[in-house]
Amino acid sequence: MVVSYGYPQAQITGLEGSLPIWLATSHGLAHYIHSEDSVTNALRRIKVNHDTFEHYLPNLSDNSIDIIYFDPMFEVPVEESPQFKPLRGHTVESHIDDKIMAQAMRVATYGVIIKERPFSSVFQNYPPHQWVGGKYSRIGYGVYMKELM
Repeated sequence: MVVSYGYPQAQITGLEGSLPIWLATSHGLAHYIHSEDSVTNALRRIKVNHDTFEHYLPNLSDNSIDIIYFDPMFEVPVEESPQFKPLRGHTVESHIDDKIMAQAMRVATYGVIIKERPFSSVFQNYPPHQWVGGKYSRIGYGVYMKELM
């Protein structure tokens, strides 16, 4: 939503593998009306597909998406986030592996961003080119630039 708001010309496609979460998300993006028209418009520009990245990425052409952003459920949940507890039984637990990283880098024009906890296995297995997040933050963003691969 932030990218859609900040870059109105961007084409944003989200994926959600869980049917109940996809239904709620796609309905909210299509029908929620914010008090600021610019926010409502940003929501409407986001397309959400009921799909997983494992299935979706192989069907895309090389360099067909500027940036791929992964926001999987954390390997180790943030227990202080009670709003996610009811969702845990409905989520699709996907993992980023060699095949997914290779597909993402093939499809991305510029690179990949992964949101995860700093100690997660994805950052151990794939050290990012840049880390964005506070030293003591519970979450962060690993940035993988295609030009450095």
